[in-house]
Amino acid sequence: MKTGIITLVGNNYGNRLQNYAVQELLKEYGDVYTVKYEKKVSTAVKQSRLKKYTLNHIKAAVDSRLLNIYHLSNRKMNTVTRFTYFIKHRNEIKTALSKRDEAFRVFDETYINYEKELLHLTGDDNEDWVKSYDAWVCGSDQIWNPTYPTATRNAFLQFASEHRRIALSASIGLSDIKVMLPEYADWMKGIPYLSVREERAAEIVGTLTDKKAEVFLDPTMLIPLEKWCEITDAAHTKLPEHFAVGYFLGVREKVYLDYIQNEIKDLDYVDLLNGEATEYLTFGPDHVIDAIRKAEIVFVDSFHGAVFSILFHKQFVVFERSEEGKTMNSRLETLLKRFGLENRIYTGNNIEMLRQPINYSGVDKILIAERVRVRTFLDQAMEEIAKLPKENVKITKHIEINRREKCSGCTACSQSCPKKCITMQADEEGFMYPFVDIDKCIECGKCKAVCPVLYHEYGNEPLQVLAEKNKNEHIRSTSSSGGVFYELASQFIKNGGVVYGCALDETMVARHICVDNTADLDKLKSSKYVQSNMENTLSEIKERLLAGQKVLFSGTPCQNAGLRNYLGKDYENLFLVDVLCHGVPSPKLFSDYLEYLSKEYDDGKPISVNFRNKQRGWKRLYMEVKFDNGKRHYIYSGYDRYEGMFLNNMSLRPSCYECKFTTTERYGDITLGDFWGIGKKYSQWDDDKGISVVMLNTDKGNSYYEQIADKFDARKEELNTAKAGQRTLYAPTKKNPNRDAFYNLYIEKGCKEALEQYTNVPSKFVRGYYAVMRVGLDIVRRILRKGY
Repeated sequence: MKTGIITLVGNNYGNRLQNYAVQELLKEYGDVYTVKYEKKVSTAVKQSRLKKYTLNHIKAAVDSRLLNIYHLSNRKMNTVTRFTYFIKHRNEIKTALSKRDEAFRVFDETYINYEKELLHLTGDDNEDWVKSYDAWVCGSDQIWNPTYPTATRNAFLQFASEHRRIALSASIGLSDIKVMLPEYADWMKGIPYLSVREERAAEIVGTLTDKKAEVFLDPTMLIPLEKWCEITDAAHTKLPEHFAVGYFLGVREKVYLDYIQNEIKDLDYVDLLNGEATEYLTFGPDHVIDAIRKAEIVFVDSFHGAVFSILFHKQFVVFERSEEGKTMNSRLETLLKRFGLENRIYTGNNIEMLRQPINYSGVDKILIAERVRVRTFLDQAMEEIAKLPKENVKITKHIEINRREKCSGCTACSQSCPKKCITMQADEEGFMYPFVDIDKCIECGKCKAVCPVLYHEYGNEPLQVLAEKNKNEHIRSTSSSGGVFYELASQFIKNGGVVYGCALDETMVARHICVDNTADLDKLKSSKYVQSNMENTLSEIKERLLAGQKVLFSGTPCQNAGLRNYLGKDYENLFLVDVLCHGVPSPKLFSDYLEYLSKEYDDGKPISVNFRNKQRGWKRLYMEVKFDNGKRHYIYSGYDRYEGMFLNNMSLRPSCYECKFTTTERYGDITLGDFWGIGKKYSQWDDDKGISVVMLNTDKGNSYYEQIADKFDARKEELNTAKAGQRTLYAPTKKNPNRDAFYNLYIEKGCKEALEQYTNVPSKFVRGYYAVMRVGLDIVRRILRKGY
């Protein structure tokens, strides 16, 4: 059997640990995959500007950000002193959080099996990949918390056939039935195998549906302790010899801190998720349970902190926690009641009782009984589901784009069609998609076979990673990053080859063109933040390769993968360069933007566009558009409406948010991009004129690079250093929640209204203020760079 898990997915200790536990529980029945899914857009009511600037609102906003992002909640400090602490220590806090993110990535890669497809809010019910699953399980953790953006039909498995749905220890997290969403009753009724994690959740289910839900323990308690011991043994966590653990998700109240300090006496204190203890803020899920396992006493307001304290038979104390005035303790109360440990909650009047050793003699017996209960529940559900007939899967040999996220627009399908019955046509957003003339189609299947989204072999892990600056300052200043591509392409042409890359033509349309002389290489230099038109590029390249000509192709990873699939084999005379890609905006939007901009500049015709003008530095992007009437649009990218949309992930192609190629396994012989963050390691070497990350992925890439190595000031780097500054090496760009609303307005009302509604360009006064602040920041940076 093949089972899919729908649960909370994110950098949260509890949800990663319970995800692993659910996976291990279900492995007994076959293959198991966790499926990521879209979240709903927040519908919070906008507050008036006047209210936003009240002291109470500002204080609440600062407190919330300090707690939820930077984990600063010490109530021995007031808001001002906490904020001052953050300003003083923000670099070390942010560095620790970056290391924490990496620890979560490593945990996921090591312990969680993920489905490669993303589940959307609508439209996936009949997708072939969905129907390939025999059973679907939602849970555990607060997957049904109505205040979370994950509380959608997908969290209740509405996309799957009803008889295949199982809720396993699903949690609501809140006690008030009045805050449940109107759809909850119908959604819950549609789950035949129904269990929850809290007594209160079972009561809510009963009230809404008249159905009885089983109440099970959290899955983390339902797998053998040996599983957790194996994980902690492999964690190699750096910990003091004798210590206590603090694990707080909510506010660290002054009275709590005073009590803890008095109790731990001479023990070291490992305070997890605390911006004041950055050495422990870096911990991943495995390190956290390792710390609890080895602690002498544990203080928590976290549900899973209490869970692992019980599993490892620790002395522990539970504290009250609330979020926005709503108590978060219903699940903790159910947990403690189940094991007869209600007296472990701190009240302020029970200090002596909390010091008494916990009697764990009955806990293991309860765990064994509960594990039998849940196994009986799952056995029955899986046995009945196994008897169901397989879902009918519609199979077609020709390419079908049922979801726009499944097409990157690479043109491999249209150029491979022997009957030429596939044309690339723009949709209303302006992105190109294949359209098949069914009357001419012979169902040969070639178009589908070459699709890089459907079929892509794994690429190559880098053999070497470099940070590079071109020694020629002119080339570097006119390139997006460190000036590496120009040298690659120039040497290739000198060796008798031709170069394909993206250029803006005389009408400012991005196209892939062929360059056979160094004089024209400037057309290919610098980034173009718009999807290029590939037209017949792939077929032209194949003709040249078959004729024995050397070809260098530069493009996005999906374009590289599309070319490789189209060719069907490796060619010794082909050299591939893939770029680290944030995503591609719509060509139609770009054209309309230039028309919109033209009207602001006396109807001048755009004659050149530089998306990455580095006149004021590499890290401070400026958009530059020149017009035939001598006018010039030159503005900080954050203030340019088009580039602001790009940087805020609002204008990208749908497939970019689910890119299959955001990985360290690369499709080019060489990968190029910005080496963001390298200045943290080499503050003096980073002169803010551009540094490239260069990944040599194949022997061909290595040997070719040696021909131009002397042109660069280069430093060997670790792959993880590159990953820290480039999300595209491990995950797709996050979709802006307003992305679809923007394009809907763009389609309905046009470019001007859509851009002006969804971008915020500050006034000249505010921009002037920021400019003054940046001058001061530049002075500080120069001082630091000089080492004074």
